[in-house]
Amino acid sequence: LFTVADRALMLAALESVATVVVFSDDTPEGVLEAVQPHNYVKGPDYRDEDLAEASVVLKYGGEVHTLPYLSEHRTTALLERCGSIAGVKRRKRR
Repeated sequence: LFTVADRALMLAALESVATVVVFSDDTPEGVLEAVQPHNYVKGPDYRDEDLAEASVVLKYGGEVHTLPYLSEHRTTALLERCGSIAGVKRRKRR
């Protein structure tokens, strides 16, 4: 629904966000070592202790945070609202 560029623009528009980096590596450790953000934020499907990159952030004194989803802003919720506006019924998965 949203391209990587769209998502980066939305994040960059937040007053509390200083830098947005889109990277192609499998993991963010290299970017985190280079940029050294004060706060590293992930969604609720991660736990701090399960993030391999958390040690990089903590090593230079940064903080790792996980934030909850805002249910009304999930992609699924947006698609459901678009479908209801257009009068489309969503099929249930089998």
